[in-house]
Amino acid sequence: MSESSSLPSFAKLSESNYDSWHWDMMMFLKTHKLWSHVDGSDPQPAPADKAKPTADELKELRAWKQCVEAAAGYIWYALDANQKTHVKLFIEDPGKMWTTLKDLHQQQTSASRFNAYEDFFNIVKRDDESLSALITRVEESLMCVKQLRPDSFTLANMDNELGAMALIHALPSESYGCFRSSLLLQPTITMQTLKSAFVAEENNRKPWATELLSMAGAAKATPPVSSPCPAVSDHLWCVRKNIHGR
Repeated sequence: MSESSSLPSFAKLSESNYDSWHWDMMMFLKTHKLWSHVDGSDPQPAPADKAKPTADELKELRAWKQCVEAAAGYIWYALDANQKTHVKLFIEDPGKMWTTLKDLHQQQTSASRFNAYEDFFNIVKRDDESLSALITRVEESLMCVKQLRPDSFTLANMDNELGAMALIHALPSESYGCFRSSLLLQPTITMQTLKSAFVAEENNRKPWATELLSMAGAAKATPPVSSPCPAVSDHLWCVRKNIHGR
């Protein structure tokens, strides 16, 4: 373990910078020879005779505990105040602190992967951006996608999710914004669940189709006014669903 007592100099973990923070924090802990106490590869040493540990065994145990405490302390001081509340119950266990933050900021759900894929495919070269910089952005975005996949994720899972994502992406936000949002709240999105949801949504819309068309016609006859919500039809649909539950 390094004798350096300097605290991490990179940006503290906030609500929006986990992707960069976890790499910086990992390498900082590796530099201080503490990462093995976070990922669990250096377990607590156990004396041959628990009832009568030797002086060397006690010394080894003290050194191990000091490393664990140092790792926990470094992680703690690398967090914004609003992030510390998530790990207060685990300050004696840097491994648990790490996994808690990962589970919070890197949720491996279908919706998270959908958003990551959408960001990935929406990358466009900026006017003042070099091709090398563009490659870096694409690689970083692809890394974000990969990190959101569980270890059990297969090619069949990807095919299923890509089909589901294409269906959701095909829905116009102006008239299906609420429906899209409700779908993305689901932890797991599959083609089968989407097919059922699409049929149910279509059936729910039928009784109000005539009324919505009438309201849309009335809106066209009314002089235009400034509105903070451009998706008027979707807003009316959301209101109707909230009132009638359909």
